[in-house]
Amino acid sequence: MDWNRVRREYVSGSKSLRTLADEYSCSQSTLRKRAANEKWTEQRNDYRAKVEQKYMDMSVEQEVKRVERLHRLADDLMDKLDQAIKELNEMCSVEHQDGEYKVVRVPGVAVDRAGAKQISSSLKDVKDLLNVRDDVASGAPEVQVVLSDEVKKYAK
Repeated sequence: MDWNRVRREYVSGSKSLRTLADEYSCSQSTLRKRAANEKWTEQRNDYRAKVEQKYMDMSVEQEVKRVERLHRLADDLMDKLDQAIKELNEMCSVEHQDGEYKVVRVPGVAVDRAGAKQISSSLKDVKDLLNVRDDVASGAPEVQVVLSDEVKKYAK
């Protein structure tokens, strides 16, 4: 009988010693003694622990890659939002006059209200993607996105 084969099948599989004894036509007591002397059960437990650890490592690695991708996408989105905000700032500016803030628009240029609303929505989406609230709870510095009342007005 190929004892190494029987041992490998027991250690790396899910079959019981009784099932293996039946399959290989040997007595259960002989197989149990051999398994006890060579510590097959310990080997099986070690094998399963290694398989589980390898699976966990792979899962962690996949999650790290997913988070890295998410951050890259959020960075790309923030770059696009920066550009959109710069373009919006070229169309209008806020000036302080007589104790009040007034929006001054470039003559002949219409502000894209839908675009302003999309910028506001996208900023909130980026914040959600990066789980800023979870980071704040863990002691990371808080990030706040503050939109001027004028931008909010155009976003309506």
